[in-house]
Amino acid sequence: EAVELIENQIQSGSPVDLILLDMQMPRMNGYQTAARLREIGFRRAIIALTADAMQGDMNRCLELGCDDYLSKPIDSSELLEMVSRYTS
Repeated sequence: EAVELIENQIQSGSPVDLILLDMQMPRMNGYQTAARLREIGFRRAIIALTADAMQGDMNRCLELGCDDYLSKPIDSSELLEMVSRYTS
């Protein structure tokens, strides 16, 4: 559903500026979602949010199209700094 919404926004010429993407979602996981978003032409920032703090998980996020990565629990100041960096 969210991917369809983003696709519609891309087609209308007004995509969102940034996506915060939880990597552990029930139907389509974040890895699949990131790859799909890139397939449909989303070119803005995707920040992965995950409880998995392993280096391999971070690399997988980046390989599948995420621009950056934050481990849970999320530090609010770090999140705000990252969002600012990608939207400024």
